[in-house]
This record gives sequence, C-alpha cells and structure tokens, in this order.
Amino acid sequence: MTRRDYVKFAEVIRVGEYRVKHGGADVLMDVVRYFKEEIADIFASANPRFDRERFYASCEPKKD
Repeated sequence: MTRRDYVKFAEVIRVGEYRVKHGGADVLMDVVRYFKEEIADIFASANPRFDRERFYASCEPKKD
C-alpha cells in the first residue's frame, strides 16, 4: 500500500467520525474508534515505517 491509500482510509474514517459526533451516537463512536485502530494495526504490520499517530491525526474530523 502507498501513502495515498492510507490517506483515503483516513478520509473515510474522518467522515464517519464527523457524522457520528454530530449525530450524538456514542456506540457508533466506539465502532469507528475500533475500526481506526484495527486498520492501523494492519497498516503497521504491512509497513514498518507506518506512522500510527499521524494516521490517527488524519482521521480526526477537520475543525470548522
């Protein structure tokens, strides 16, 4: 996988988190967090240079 792939995954998660945070569903937020962490584990196992913290930051909803 490439950096471009990681960015696309982060974008999907970011949109999901935005929708969950504005919908007020705590259970869904836990699912999104779990998904984010599991995907990061997969990326890290495939690429030793994968930066988990950078990926997590990319997954955060953008501030208005």
